[in-house]
Amino acid sequence: MVELDDVRVTFPNRGGRAGGRRNRVVALDGVSLSVERGECVGIVGESGCGKSTLVRTIVGLQKADSGQVKIEGRPLDRHDDRSRKRRLQLVFQDPYSALNPAMKVGSVLGELLVVHKLVPRNAIRARCCELLDAVGLSADYLDVYPQALSGGQRQRVSIARALALQPDILLADEVVSALDVSIQADILNLLIRLRRELELTVMFISHDLAVVRQLCERVLVMHRGKIVESGSVDGVFADPQDAYTRTLLASIPRVAFHAGPGS
Repeated sequence: MVELDDVRVTFPNRGGRAGGRRNRVVALDGVSLSVERGECVGIVGESGCGKSTLVRTIVGLQKADSGQVKIEGRPLDRHDDRSRKRRLQLVFQDPYSALNPAMKVGSVLGELLVVHKLVPRNAIRARCCELLDAVGLSADYLDVYPQALSGGQRQRVSIARALALQPDILLADEVVSALDVSIQADILNLLIRLRRELELTVMFISHDLAVVRQLCERVLVMHRGKIVESGSVDGVFADPQDAYTRTLLASIPRVAFHAGPGS
């Protein structure tokens, strides 16, 4: 479904020059991967390892210096038509900046339906109600501005916006990291249900291995712009082969319960 072939992305390093030429920071260093239809693949690593650059490159928000991104074997480029590009949809990390504060929820969702001509104009509000219902929100939220919503509600609207274009592939970039712990489980369960009901292919980006273990079947471990380990979630968690993966796994918090006196 998704394939990356030796993708490299660099950014200017404004901190200095070497040999009269400006240095460049390597964000993705020859990344190759493939995701099969219907898979839920977790991409993990510490902050700055290249996870977000990876997903932005896949959806075309970041241009690769070299290499190719392919969808079903065909390279994806800026000349592709809208119907092909909309098959990939990204849910951003920060629900507070992902939505236009000047637009009500109904306008946020309806704008996409109009631009892509997905439903007749007289059916737009009904379709927006369906999208909100799919993410567990009532039609009352259509006339609400984002600033009146909680973080969890905003993220649900962001997911509904991604679903509006009827994607085959959903890229979720740290979608629960900015939310309260009490809300995170609700959003994860929502993604699990939507993936099952809509038969979505999901790429789930996170620094939280415990979350990836709950949601995904396969995991890719990134470090300094490279994929250093990949495999089934059960296999990688049980027997990590790379030293960096072992360090990540060792960092997962573990809660110990101690019986008090007289217990």
